[in-house]
Amino acid sequence: MATLTIRDFPDELRDRLRVQSAEAGRSMEAEVRAILTRNLSQNRPEADTLETSLQRLQAWVAQQTRGTAGEASAVEAFIRDKRRDVILEVIEDGDDPEQVFGAEFERICREAEWTPEHVRGLRGRVT
Repeated sequence: MATLTIRDFPDELRDRLRVQSAEAGRSMEAEVRAILTRNLSQNRPEADTLETSLQRLQAWVAQQTRGTAGEASAVEAFIRDKRRDVILEVIEDGDDPEQVFGAEFERICREAEWTPEHVRGLRGRVT
């Protein structure tokens, strides 16, 4: 099997790939293989040249990097949900998130879109 290295891959596209792979329950590497396999396995004329294939791939990458506001919020929602999961796990383990996260507590609350007061209030409600 061959190894493929992709240079100058946009961070935004990497983040979208991370979300898509997580939603599919795969690693990012497995997701890229699935995307390439799916796209390259479609009915393509046998006469496709390497140049034509590269042009099609470049057009696809350019289209993906443009994105929409909704896609950007999918990344934010993914981060928010992961932060909430971590906070709830800490509480379920009987620990105090403020002590566990220390100086990062307020940042983690912000990323979870919860106030520190809300998180403190959860301690009595989550079992």
